Amino acid sequence: MADYAVAQDALVGQTLGHYRIAAKIGSGGMGEVYRARDEHLDREVAIKVLPSGMLSDELSRKRFRKEALTLSKLNHPNIATIHDFDTQQGVDFLVMEYIPGITLSEKLAGGSLPEKEVVRLGIQLAEGLCAAHERGVVHRDLKPGNLRLTTDERLKILDFGLAKLRLPVTAGAVTESLSMTEAISGTLPYMAPEQLLGGEIDARTDIHAVGSVLYEMAAGQRPFADVETSQLIGAILHRTPQPASALNAKVSPELERIIGKCLEKEPENRYQSATELAVDLRRLSTGVSVRAAEPERSRALVGAAIAVAAPSLPTPTKWRARTAILAVCIGLLVVAALVLRRVAYLPYLPISSTRQLTFDGDLARLSAIETDGRRVFYFKFANSYLYSIPVNGGEERSYATKFVQPVILHISPDGSLLLVKELTARFGRYANRIWMLPTNGGPARPLGDIEAEFAAWSPDGKTIAFAQHNALYLTDDEGATSHRLVGTPGVPWWIRWSPDGQRLRFTLIDSTSSVASIWEVSRSGRTPPVEMELGGHSNLCCGIWTRDGRRFLFREDRERRGDYWVTDESWSTFRSRRPFLLSGGGVEMVAATASPLTNTLFVVGTQDGRMSFKFDVTHRQLTPFPAGLSVEDLNFSSDGKWMLMTQIHSGESILFRARSDGSEGQPLTDRNMQVLYGRFSRTGNALR
Repeated sequence: MADYAVAQDALVGQTLGHYRIAAKIGSGGMGEVYRARDEHLDREVAIKVLPSGMLSDELSRKRFRKEALTLSKLNHPNIATIHDFDTQQGVDFLVMEYIPGITLSEKLAGGSLPEKEVVRLGIQLAEGLCAAHERGVVHRDLKPGNLRLTTDERLKILDFGLAKLRLPVTAGAVTESLSMTEAISGTLPYMAPEQLLGGEIDARTDIHAVGSVLYEMAAGQRPFADVETSQLIGAILHRTPQPASALNAKVSPELERIIGKCLEKEPENRYQSATELAVDLRRLSTGVSVRAAEPERSRALVGAAIAVAAPSLPTPTKWRARTAILAVCIGLLVVAALVLRRVAYLPYLPISSTRQLTFDGDLARLSAIETDGRRVFYFKFANSYLYSIPVNGGEERSYATKFVQPVILHISPDGSLLLVKELTARFGRYANRIWMLPTNGGPARPLGDIEAEFAAWSPDGKTIAFAQHNALYLTDDEGATSHRLVGTPGVPWWIRWSPDGQRLRFTLIDSTSSVASIWEVSRSGRTPPVEMELGGHSNLCCGIWTRDGRRFLFREDRERRGDYWVTDESWSTFRSRRPFLLSGGGVEMVAATASPLTNTLFVVGTQDGRMSFKFDVTHRQLTPFPAGLSVEDLNFSSDGKWMLMTQIHSGESILFRARSDGSEGQPLTDRNMQVLYGRFSRTGNALR
């Protein structure tokens, strides 16, 4: 062992490939760690030299290379990135991100940390685990020594997944190796019961280790720190550690509850995902700041009360008179608000005109279209090629690039690129890859090595948000690197940024009921995403903002039909946010997108066929009437100025009145009132 250490120290000043070794900075059961200079990219890196003989044959080397490749894809601000794996001069080594700073174990040498800092670091630790677990990577050896704090106090998880290369754990192996805890798959004081017993290792094993780390940060010592090493296994398996508050009275009950849930003996009793843990820690973070502000706020209120009470007090008679006047004023304001709110509510959004752009019927099955305001882009399912057509009329254009089961996701703000999802065979399985396809007909290029369900550009074109597993991610360099924005309680889909770039809305499908809803999260991701309240509508998707941000449109799917609804985003006390039906007549709207240049909505739709026509005697021509509307039982007033019809929406009938020339009209009933037909009275002044 001594000869090995000398040989490793001899690496200082030498080169391994294009890495020049500068200094030794650490050591452990997985090898020696050196600071080095990458002479190709001119950057500092950390080199982990693996123990001699660890990869003694080609099979183990191949397995390690595969693990290193998986770990290198863990791109997250709270995970130390692995850059490379190589063998030079008979030395096997990993190249990792160099992180200046100290380990958490060094920081804890000074004792427990303030709860606010414990929670802050715990959130970062949980978020890093979220990103890893979503890729199926379990750390297996979380401990303060594997957590590094940067100079700006950001937590980084080191040695992700490397514990898998150690000896398999069995109860017997642990018993025989109590003095060599680094030689087993994990570090004994931080191991979960299932690790000790050689059971199944999964994300919940890491969560148990997080509980031990949180306990040590809060209490200033490890769980069972008072137990002899020979009795430590029994304590982990059968005993409950003393409460952290018994060692540090400043630990709050909520933090103690979170730690206790992490340290449950049975995996099914712990947090089932790092996302759940992160949510509880974020809530605690908010609660701590609120409680800290409460005493000062109370003092301010008391001071204000004293200042107001200093003048002479009004008599009871004056109080009663003032109270009565105030009650009357409030009542009038409430009535006015309700009246204005009702007036401001529009039961439908009139469409001034419609025009059909394509006629071959091959677009009805499409899930998405996009426009730059001048052209509309779409795929045809007959051949999976991209097409475009000018919005003001002209010839349809086809593009040379062919995809497998393509879906248009979004268009860049400048209209130069489309994000396209394609089903691709990778490593013996199928995955969704994202491509950036130039709208001028150039070749497509991949969005890094990202596999995602959906992606969308920010309004400034600098950032792409994408959905992967149960989380949203952001990338600012076309997929070269990315970071996790927030975890979601399901797989997110159909992402759209608000026009100001401060919010994202997305569709989330409930895994149990398969019902879709629309959720919102801020760009900062500091608070959990919330479900939108959209007037009791259900099974919603495909939300889009109008270019000015004043309207938000979304699709409701029910009874095998899709219709778009609209909310007013500038709502207030005097304006209702209740969605109203977008008047599309007999057109079932399958997909929609808004023009960035004009107040134009482009839709993929199908007609239900229930149309009325008028016959021009002079020109002997039959045309739809009213144009663009699906109606039944058309009836005219005696003076011919008005027409009454039953308009079809979502399979339901709405009584509709309009001028004969179609210049203005209004619905007379809502979708909750079924009307089969209506008639004008003989005088034309009444309906029946």
